[in-house]
Amino acid sequence: MQKSVYISPAEFHKIFYRRFVIVADIGGTNTRVAIIGVKEPKKYDIVFRHNYLTLEVKNLETILNDALKIAKQEYDIETDIACLGTAGAIARTGDKSYVKLTNTNLEIDTSKVLPKTMLKHIILINDFEAIGYGLDMLDLSRDVKRLTRPESMDGSEESTMAVIGAGTGLGMAIVPYNKEKRLHTPFPSEGGHMELASHELLELELVHFFKKKLASKEYHPDIEDAVSGRGIENLYEFFSSRQGETPIGKRIKQLKGDEKVKMISESYHQDPVCKKTIDLFIRFYGRAARSLALIGQPYAGLFIAGGIAMRHPDWMGKIFLEEFLRHEKKSDFIWKIPVYTITNPDVSLFGCCNVAVNFSKLE
Repeated sequence: MQKSVYISPAEFHKIFYRRFVIVADIGGTNTRVAIIGVKEPKKYDIVFRHNYLTLEVKNLETILNDALKIAKQEYDIETDIACLGTAGAIARTGDKSYVKLTNTNLEIDTSKVLPKTMLKHIILINDFEAIGYGLDMLDLSRDVKRLTRPESMDGSEESTMAVIGAGTGLGMAIVPYNKEKRLHTPFPSEGGHMELASHELLELELVHFFKKKLASKEYHPDIEDAVSGRGIENLYEFFSSRQGETPIGKRIKQLKGDEKVKMISESYHQDPVCKKTIDLFIRFYGRAARSLALIGQPYAGLFIAGGIAMRHPDWMGKIFLEEFLRHEKKSDFIWKIPVYTITNPDVSLFGCCNVAVNFSKLE
């Protein structure tokens, strides 16, 4: 576990805050738990954050109780409500919520976790719901990088937003405006599992490669098979099978997971297979973002989230935008969509806090 302190105990003033919430972003690779102080309905401060590898998390109650204990001992903070953003579809039955996380063996059943904590309420939401709920908390002058041309038409505050993000998997959400709450409310989706469409012969060959790899003629690859960390590995394997192994490829072959993706990414300018891999990844990413924009009509902005975009902001450039803006019938509409890359890594944590403060039926 690594601890990130945003406000030290010496600088902390409890009187400035109305209440406190414990939040978590539990992904397929990383898990972050934070204590957040609430000043106003849309103004929050992270006090401290604990960072874990998800594979190291054996049970949720331990990491929640550790954060609650430190909050009490070092800051005299108490809270009885948690909101957790998780990488998976949430099943709800009465007061019970359950999720089996995507790309990991971790399962969360609130009816079993809650009695083992100092909490009274645990709210589970999808990880991309969390990011969607966090969009209203972003400062567009500080927390994002704008990708589209300045003359793109910005929508009103009440226009729809959308968010897409590649990391361990690929998440998407449409985020319409809630007039009652005066905030945006995301609709979760499994859009990352839409079929991977091939636009040219090379991409058709890729689809057949995936089918052969999975030994299933019935399986049709989905977008996440190409646009995710795992997707980068898949695309690299495809191009390696066509071009043969390179000197750098011999080293990449020895790696797995994040380390493999990292070396493929870092070898973009040194290795032709790595370059083809990343270029096709970016094109598929731009195409997926365009599809989401056409479905959601997000005049208030299409936001690109996820660890890959944050680590490689240069990837969201020429190739991505060319693919995003390319459409024979609706290019005029696409040009009106403001596109941003989120640079604030805590957007999902703020989103969880937003849910607990402004959307919880417990309040």
